[in-house]
Amino acid sequence: MGVIDQATLDEASVNFRRTLARVMAQDIRDKQIYQELLWAMREIKEDFERLMRRFQSQVYCPNKCGRMEVLWIECIFCNLTHFACNRGVDCGERQLWVEEGQDLVLDCALPWHGASHGAKTYSFYRGLAAAGAGPEPPEPPPQSRGAAAEPPSRPPPAERLLRSGPEPVLVWKEAAAAAGGRYRCLMRGPAGQVGSQLSFNVTVLPRPRVPGEAPPPPRAPPGGLPPAAIAAIVVTTIATALVAAGIAWFCFRRAEPRGERDPPPIKES
Repeated sequence: MGVIDQATLDEASVNFRRTLARVMAQDIRDKQIYQELLWAMREIKEDFERLMRRFQSQVYCPNKCGRMEVLWIECIFCNLTHFACNRGVDCGERQLWVEEGQDLVLDCALPWHGASHGAKTYSFYRGLAAAGAGPEPPEPPPQSRGAAAEPPSRPPPAERLLRSGPEPVLVWKEAAAAAGGRYRCLMRGPAGQVGSQLSFNVTVLPRPRVPGEAPPPPRAPPGGLPPAAIAAIVVTTIATALVAAGIAWFCFRRAEPRGERDPPPIKES
């Protein structure tokens, strides 16, 4: 392949020096040293073949999808070269089911992300509800401190940016039924190029009721309060008005001048 990574090269160099040191430490001469060096070179060759098989299977473009950025060493000129393992950025879609009231966790990390060169940024998007298809999605969780700002023109018009930053996981606490829908996560490399795209199709299941458990309180209509709350407010307002009227009447009677009241009847002698 003409390339090797720094870790494999370091391990091969250590094994080479160890083999030569063992040969030099022996007190051999003439034909014996030739035979010993021949066996040593065979051992070094077999060891290097083992390292390169591991490099091909585990290090050389291990990503099954996405664009992986790597730094390798050219075997001929020993130059450090930048290489991209491009398998297509689309990494498929995941189906998620979460019970209402539980945490919704969107994990965008893939196994090869840690080996990809450079800092990575994860951007989470949510598909907006189509006109007439349902209520507008709720507000997203607060953006983490230090997260990079995302230009509003990047996501498609049918999506909304939820968060952008170095964390590959987005957690939605106590997800409600409105949290269901389609999500998308993009991993970008240091230069801003897309490394991988992962889609999520989230379904929020209703929480099963336990026998004997009280039914959940009625949901408030859009822009209003539940009927029970409205009735409680009306009763409280009427009671407060009656108490205020009684206090006002009592104070009025106490403040009335005594001369204006009817005189007591005169008894005849």
